Amino acid sequence: MIRILGYMLFAVILITLLRSVIGLMTRVFVQAMRASVAPGQTRPPPVAVNGELRKDPVCGTYVAMAGSPYKTVGQQTFYFCSPECRGKFPVKA
Repeated sequence: MIRILGYMLFAVILITLLRSVIGLMTRVFVQAMRASVAPGQTRPPPVAVNGELRKDPVCGTYVAMAGSPYKTVGQQTFYFCSPECRGKFPVKA
């Protein structure tokens, strides 16, 4: 009986230790990913994703109008998922 209680206590301590180590490794990994921005490079400010969605005419992705790159051709405004897609958009003359 005492042996079983000893095994159970050992299992609880081992599980607690493993959870602590995994939590610490996760925090270190997240901090390393946040610091992975190259020196001199800045991240764009976060944009709230809400409001009306529009379809990117180049790749077909739906994007929020707020904060998205756009191009106005005549009276029509087109919204894009990235500046690269905006640059690929053909301008009709």
